[in-house]
Amino acid sequence: MQEIDKHCLPLSSLTKIRVMKKIFVLAFSMLWLAVGCSQDSRSIVEDCKDEGWRVEGEFGQEGPFKSHSHLKSERAKAVEVFWITRGQRNTKRYPQNSKFYLAIHFYKEDGDVFAVVMSKNK
Repeated sequence: MQEIDKHCLPLSSLTKIRVMKKIFVLAFSMLWLAVGCSQDSRSIVEDCKDEGWRVEGEFGQEGPFKSHSHLKSERAKAVEVFWITRGQRNTKRYPQNSKFYLAIHFYKEDGDVFAVVMSKNK
């Protein structure tokens, strides 16, 4: 009797669908990362403006960046922004008395960080 290799058995339709779904999710994730990482800082700020935020201040030296982050809270008493220029870290605190604040930090390859602070009325 001929021995059957379990790794060469045909896939069921359900298994094929599951595999295709995983491939689609992986491909979509890779595309999203590629597009998301290729944005420039101005387009990220413009996206926030479209959501009702206004620019309050810009800190550090703008330039090409490898990643970015958003810091905002409707419950915090204040939002603190930081920036790093040539290794020197600076901070500024924004009390959230009459406005909400959003700090966007852009992380550069050389370790420096530039930031944009935006506000929205409560």
